[in-house]
Amino acid sequence: GSSPLGGEAADVAQAQQTSRDHGGAHAGSDGHAGLHMRGAAEAGAEAGAQQAALGGAGDTEEERRRLWMAAIKPPMYSVGVVPVLVAAAIVFAETGALPWMRCGGFVLAAVLIIAWLNLSNDAFDAHTGVDRTKRESVVNLTGDRDGVLRVANLMLAAGAGLLAWL
Repeated sequence: GSSPLGGEAADVAQAQQTSRDHGGAHAGSDGHAGLHMRGAAEAGAEAGAQQAALGGAGDTEEERRRLWMAAIKPPMYSVGVVPVLVAAAIVFAETGALPWMRCGGFVLAAVLIIAWLNLSNDAFDAHTGVDRTKRESVVNLTGDRDGVLRVANLMLAAGAGLLAWL
C-alpha cells in the first residue's frame, strides 16, 4: 500500500523507525536519512559482549580441547578417507595385494585437501564476519586469520602435490 505521508516524508519516517529499531540509522537534522556513528561507550560494550561470547583466557583446558575438536571437525574427514579405503578393499579383493604406501598417500592427500577446505572456509567466514562470535572457529581460537589462510594454502599445495606424485 501507499504511505499516507508520501515521498520524502515517508523516507524520513522510515529512517526514524529504523533508528529506533536498530540504533544506527536515523534522519539527520536536515530531514534526510543518514548513518551516524554510535558512541564509543556503546561500541566498547558491544566489543566486550563479543569477547565474552568467544571466551578465551577463562576457558578450562577441557573446554579449549572441546573447542579445538569442534573447530577441526574430525567427522568431516571421513568424506575423503572412506572412499579411499573402499577403493583399497576393492583392489585387495580383485588382486589379493594392497599397495599400502599408495593407499596411505591417497588417505593423506584427502585429509590435507579437506583440512584446506575447513581452514579456508574459517578464514573467509572471519573475513566476512560470519564467524565473529563462533567460538569453535580456528581463526577465533588462534586470533590469526592470515596465518590460518597460509596454513590452509600449504595444505592444499601439499595434498595436490601428493596426488600428482601418486
